[in-house]
Amino acid sequence: MRLSAGCVRKTRAGPEDQSIMLSGVRVAWGWPGVLICSLILLSCVTRPQADSSSRAMGLSEARHLLSRTGFGVATITDIRDYASLSRQEAVDRLLSSVLRQPVTPPPVWVDDRPVTGAERRDMTGQERQLLQQQRKRRGEMLKGWWYQEMVVTPSPFTERMTLFWHNHFTSSLKKVREPVFLYRQNLLLRAGAFGDFRELARMIARDPAMLIYLDGNRNSADAPNENFARELFELFTLGPGNYTERDIREAARAFSGVRYNQQQGVVRQSRKLHDDGIKTVFGQSGSFSVDEVLDIVFQQPAAARFIAAKLWREFVSAEPDLQEIEAIAGTLRRSGYSITAALRHLLTSDGFYDLRHRGMLVKSPVEILVGTIRLFGLVPESTEPLVRMGRELGQDIFDPPTVKGWDGGTDWINSTTLLTRQDLIRRFSMGAGRNRMAGRQRLTELVESDLSKAELVRLLLPVPPLTPVPADASRVKLLTMTLSDPVFQLK
Repeated sequence: MRLSAGCVRKTRAGPEDQSIMLSGVRVAWGWPGVLICSLILLSCVTRPQADSSSRAMGLSEARHLLSRTGFGVATITDIRDYASLSRQEAVDRLLSSVLRQPVTPPPVWVDDRPVTGAERRDMTGQERQLLQQQRKRRGEMLKGWWYQEMVVTPSPFTERMTLFWHNHFTSSLKKVREPVFLYRQNLLLRAGAFGDFRELARMIARDPAMLIYLDGNRNSADAPNENFARELFELFTLGPGNYTERDIREAARAFSGVRYNQQQGVVRQSRKLHDDGIKTVFGQSGSFSVDEVLDIVFQQPAAARFIAAKLWREFVSAEPDLQEIEAIAGTLRRSGYSITAALRHLLTSDGFYDLRHRGMLVKSPVEILVGTIRLFGLVPESTEPLVRMGRELGQDIFDPPTVKGWDGGTDWINSTTLLTRQDLIRRFSMGAGRNRMAGRQRLTELVESDLSKAELVRLLLPVPPLTPVPADASRVKLLTMTLSDPVFQLK
């Protein structure tokens, strides 16, 4: 076994400190610490090169494709369906079947007109308190609605991409306050998840939730606010080091006056509040509009490279491969920033299927929750526990911690969340409440399937288990050990 450089680092603490640093994470010894170390070390292991032939994918590659584009583990039926296809055929089928709209009916209030600032100011203290309680209740309902969609959707790739963009173009209920705006943003991200990245950025620049979250609604010629321009360059399109402070200031002038009119329910750029003077952005000068600034942004070589690198980290590995990333960026440029074209390139590449990248990513809390429920075919009696468990595990959807979203990776794991994750998997596998029989039924299907013991393990885990299962173990024992193995936390 060979470890990637930088995975393990000694601490500066004294001999009494029973901890080490792994991939930037301080890990205390004790058996939870050993499990965490095992997870991090497994994510650093370098493995032999994969076969890059164009033959039928087989079970292993089909499992890898569906796992990375879904929520962790696909069903036996789905994996077998894809196993007979070539990589190109499988990815074409996957991309041609994605949905643009959710199948779960939304909460009944999503068409309500949000309360305006003027209306709120005219409220009594009690009315404001009731409004706050209503927004909090609706926010929890919105989170439950999305969990329900992720559990039941026939297109898990759509929800994985929506979650990806939710963590890219972040907005938070804590700042935006009005759940209706976050619901509409969720629809926007889903509809544009596989489209033109430039168009998605243009829509985000006019999205009411984003205007409120990054103070775009407060940006005027007399009182410039640079928040959106700064995050647009640093987090959304170019990355640090690829713009100047002047570019930010000048772009903010171009974005001034963009307002969401709550009475009319539309976004417009007010001539009165807009700075219509000459701006210079990335060396080009003119009286730019929002779209003209974005056009200039996407002419920068860093733009395609930035989003290609982010897709690589999301679907392949936390370790960048500059050659692969540049190839994906080239596809983005040639296709006019088509997200589908970039994904097709990535998901059919040798790099994606390389055995060195299997088990390199840690499942997020949403992937653990939704993926395990889908694996066992459970039908949640209520989504409230999912919302609560996601929050406890560190991923409170619609409420990312900062504008950078969730860092993910090994940050998902600590001694508390690891134990909680394993307890959840154990309870899901046993079934809970009214879902008890459903969970056992799916477990029975796995136990009684025609898969060999080795195939069962390969179905559930991306790489061999940390604790090998004894050859004479029963199939039930094998499944129990496999699900509780730390490798089940990886993908």
